[in-house]
Amino acid sequence: MHSESWTFSKKYLFPQELEIMLKKFSDLFDSFEKKFENEIRFLKSKIQYQYAILEWQKGKNNVRKRLRPYLFTRKRYFIPYIFSFFPYSFYKKLVSFFRILPD
Repeated sequence: MHSESWTFSKKYLFPQELEIMLKKFSDLFDSFEKKFENEIRFLKSKIQYQYAILEWQKGKNNVRKRLRPYLFTRKRYFIPYIFSFFPYSFYKKLVSFFRILPD
């Protein structure tokens, strides 16, 4: 993988693609929302987490607003939520120091 790959250069597309995928599956399969309710809830929390991190990297301050509804669904959302009072660069250094890999 190189630094110009979409994985690095177009990170903002990942949550959008997940949203499109959920919509497509919902339209294609009957009872999709009911049958996969827990999985959809998990993916929606992951989408909001990704949007929150991407916006935080850009200096926007709505990280907590995006993460708040999902704080009790995944424990790992607490750390970015708490540290979102600081700039993303501080959080990134902290993660690097402790070798914590964000999801």
